[in-house]
Amino acid sequence: FFTARHVPAGWFSEWASKEVRFPVFAIQDATRDIGAIAVDASDTLHLRATELAGLTPLDQNEKARYGMRESNAALAFRYESPGYAATITADRVDPRVTAETYSFFTVNRESLRAHYEIIYNIEKSKLDSVQLVLPARTPSSLSIYGLGGTGVKEFFQETAGSNRIWTVSLNQSADDRVHVAVDFLMPVDKNELQLPIVEAAGVAYQSGLLSVEGSPE
Repeated sequence: FFTARHVPAGWFSEWASKEVRFPVFAIQDATRDIGAIAVDASDTLHLRATELAGLTPLDQNEKARYGMRESNAALAFRYESPGYAATITADRVDPRVTAETYSFFTVNRESLRAHYEIIYNIEKSKLDSVQLVLPARTPSSLSIYGLGGTGVKEFFQETAGSNRIWTVSLNQSADDRVHVAVDFLMPVDKNELQLPIVEAAGVAYQSGLLSVEGSPE
């Protein structure tokens, strides 16, 4: 047997759905050509055959005949002659994410020290980045770092109305749990104190807790 590698054009770019032609090969000068093809993917992709020519789907019993008894390939087909073709569409699976937020505040005479922890619980797919939202009145310069094995590569913010949306890029894709922390110090209004509560963005559900500690002064 031999191994070949083919990367479709634009495969590593950002896309939600992509069509791929199955790469066909043949044995030169062969008088007969029969066989099977199979397509598998990670849990982050859903595969479907959108165009087939000269191919018949294989059931689990037929896979053994073609050496695929243990295969869990999402798609498998047999062919009886050369000239077969297949177009496969890959759809990225949207992850389901829930979050837990924890906001800790220490109020001093002239400043507010904030520490947040946000835990993102991920199902069905992977994430390369997460987002969190803070009020626009919070500082544009702060510290964001990972906890519990989460690595933060970089982070940046954009202002949207009365909020700052922070995007946190991860060192590596995560498929189960992301734990990040945020720290900053900001001045307070002596007449009215509004606590800047953090929110996780792009999640199906979130719950939160907060703690407020006053200065001895």
